[in-house]
Amino acid sequence: MRRRVLRIGAGVVAFAAVTGALHMLGVGGYRGGFAWTAVVLGGGGGLATGILLRHSSGMVWGLAVAVAGAAMGGLLAEAAPVSTGRLADQMDDLQLPFFEAMEERRSGHSWCRPTCPVVERVYDPPDVSPSALAVTTGAAFLDHGLIEDQQLQSLVRQNGFRLVTDDVRIRVSIGDDRVTIRYEALR
Repeated sequence: MRRRVLRIGAGVVAFAAVTGALHMLGVGGYRGGFAWTAVVLGGGGGLATGILLRHSSGMVWGLAVAVAGAAMGGLLAEAAPVSTGRLADQMDDLQLPFFEAMEERRSGHSWCRPTCPVVERVYDPPDVSPSALAVTTGAAFLDHGLIEDQQLQSLVRQNGFRLVTDDVRIRVSIGDDRVTIRYEALR
């Protein structure tokens, strides 16, 4: 019985240590981060628990650890710092009709050392007036839920705008022949 308690204690400590290491490395924010963390914590933890507890209940404990590991993988993916990949995915969700991306620049690291992640895209917009570009670009942010109707009306008089969400600063610059959208992580 004492040995079993020691094994369970060692398993809990190992699970917590691996979870902490994955969180510190920000693995949940990588492409496929949930899958990686769930495989390591759920699969690896469940298998190790099943093997260490060589008892009929070892498989039940292993299954419980696998489920807990998958749940912890979801939490780690949610808590992961913003990466350039996540910023680019958010930009991909914008519906910018007839806009063609000309170039994209990515920099920074999700740990914000030396700088936080930044993704900047330059678009070749349709051949319309700058105020029409402001409305079209603003409507894309409105559809995405990043601005409200009142803000959209004020954008028509500007040649660009700035937004700040919980974790991203967005800057839009509108010129005669290009639209530049920059997403910058805040933390």
